[in-house]
Amino acid sequence: VEGNSDTVATAALHTLAARADFMIVDTRHATHAATNAIDSARPRNKQILPAGRGTSAFLRALEQAVAESIP
Repeated sequence: VEGNSDTVATAALHTLAARADFMIVDTRHATHAATNAIDSARPRNKQILPAGRGTSAFLRALEQAVAESIP
């Protein structure tokens, strides 16, 4: 698990987006520059976009994504 709170298109954010097995994107707090960097490295259908706010929403979204990835 790795967190990143970059608000601009940094190399670290781009690398994380390209390499992560699962990536939760907090669009409620992210800037356009950060989401654009993520979008350029990872298609939207490979991003986990929580429906709610906070850690519990993130965990529910991750749990669903992991369950959907199991054949």
